[in-house]
Amino acid sequence: MSLLMVITFMLCVAPGCAQFPRPCATREALRTKECCPPWDGDGSPCGASSGRGSCEDVEVSQQPDGPQYPFSGVDDREKWPLVFYNRTCQCAGNFMATQ
Repeated sequence: MSLLMVITFMLCVAPGCAQFPRPCATREALRTKECCPPWDGDGSPCGASSGRGSCEDVEVSQQPDGPQYPFSGVDDREKWPLVFYNRTCQCAGNFMATQ
């Protein structure tokens, strides 16, 4: 029984891989605040020519921040991802961001 618990625990705490795509971590991308890299499949930003997605303005909720952000205006998670980008890829249909 304990082996089953250990396996279940290990499956639940798998490491995550949520990072900015490498082309979005350049000085130019951070300066322009745009993360719309070309997709290798067709060379268009966000794979727009193939219907994978499009480069869109970031829209964030206008709801007030909760108590998890005690340092208003200092925490990078507030209004994510506007701290870094104003425009990002918006995936279409069942596509997801992979770079």
